Amino acid sequence: TLSSPSTLPPSLPNLNPPLVDIDCNFLHRDMPAFPDVLKHPSTLQSNIVGYVSPGSDLDESSTMIRRLDELLGSGGEALPAITTTAGIHPYSTSGELASSLPQTKDRLLSLLESPHVSCVGECGLDYSEGFPERSAQLPLFELQVEVACERGKPLFLHTRAAHEDTVAVLEAARGRFGSLPPMVVHCFTGSRSDLDDFLALGCYIGFTGSIFKEPEEAADLLAAVPRDKLMIETDAPYMGFAGCRDVFVDLDPAAQSLPAGKRKKMKKQKYPNVPSSLVMVLDGVAKARGEERDEVAKYTT
Repeated sequence: TLSSPSTLPPSLPNLNPPLVDIDCNFLHRDMPAFPDVLKHPSTLQSNIVGYVSPGSDLDESSTMIRRLDELLGSGGEALPAITTTAGIHPYSTSGELASSLPQTKDRLLSLLESPHVSCVGECGLDYSEGFPERSAQLPLFELQVEVACERGKPLFLHTRAAHEDTVAVLEAARGRFGSLPPMVVHCFTGSRSDLDDFLALGCYIGFTGSIFKEPEEAADLLAAVPRDKLMIETDAPYMGFAGCRDVFVDLDPAAQSLPAGKRKKMKKQKYPNVPSSLVMVLDGVAKARGEERDEVAKYTT
């Protein structure tokens, strides 16, 4: 059941249009406790009616499926729509997994049977320092793209410092299967050339609070994305930015009894990012594109 203004306490009038956060990592150890964070006053006031909480590996995907079963089975008050993904993040890849692809595929296919799973992923390639070797990442990405194509499931993509290989895998799959499923490149931070490549493949593009780091460059990128391909996200607890915790701290009951200096320090922190910062991402996107916030909210939701 989607959340509605009726879930808000009378002291928190709903001033925000309905929003969807396509990446909020609810099970991350640094996030406010799930599902309690859904009832936090700042979350309620943000009017987020839908979330994707992606899995970083198959164990986490399985855990989120179980948690959603428990949450929805408990009944009670209205909740936002929440889905998860099933897949292996580049950081979670390993040589061991890459050498047991049939078993990995079987487990992935089993998880995709859950009605809570909306996408294959979070998957992709990331050649940044500290990530597993290309030889471990590439076979597992190819496998997940294959499964998405075979099952017609959307792909939830992560790519960084690996653009050419990412595009090559997707183009090879399109050649093999004749078409690609719906795909979203989440937390896009690439170049205009990268963006054009992904749009040519039919990808949706997700933007986070990273748009505030280089606002002029971000505005150029945002202007190039068609309305029907633009999505917004927090990527909480990651991708924090100045002010991202302000509303959370201001409305947090536990923070009200703290000294003013302590609350000020909490606000200055950019980590962990929280769901309520999605409203600021919305406003940043609207400003960069020269559009009304309600209008942006409607076509990104």
